Amino acid sequence: MHQHDYMINSQNLFHIISDRFILLAVILLFFNSTVFSQHPEYHLNGVVLDGESNKPVASTNIQIIDENIFTTSKDDGSFEIEFEEVKSYRLKITHIGYKEEIIEFDLEDFNHKRLIVYLIPKSIDISPVIILGQNALTTFDELYEASNVLKGKELQKELGLSLAATLKMKPGLQSDPWDLLLRVR
Repeated sequence: MHQHDYMINSQNLFHIISDRFILLAVILLFFNSTVFSQHPEYHLNGVVLDGESNKPVASTNIQIIDENIFTTSKDDGSFEIEFEEVKSYRLKITHIGYKEEIIEFDLEDFNHKRLIVYLIPKSIDISPVIILGQNALTTFDELYEASNVLKGKELQKELGLSLAATLKMKPGLQSDPWDLLLRVR
């Protein structure tokens, strides 16, 4: 009888362990489905490339039109967007040096797949800049310079005087007879 009691106890122990294992498995399954149901299971992975050089374009703005979903491409041009539901969406992809791109897609076709976007570089028109090797004078500056030049007729009138005396009579100029400096006031 003692051996028979042992077999019953081992069978009961097996049933107790298997019942607890099933209960634990059900709890874990419920817990995982609750935790993972809070995270979107629909993803769009993509990369943004320069249409001419095929090099990645970093810091590209990516927006889902009519949704409040935005992201930016990484240094390698890659991006990932998570969605709550499978439906058709429109992506708006912008970057300052490229033409804007709008792509319509059905998430069912691209879920967990990679979308490759080629951006076309755009030229930025700016006004030409002229660089001169000397200071450029404005019209006002040229008129001012012309008014300060001694005219030949004035010098002819005062030819009888010395150069120092002629310059001394001009407004804004002064000279010292004892030194050879000419000062402008």
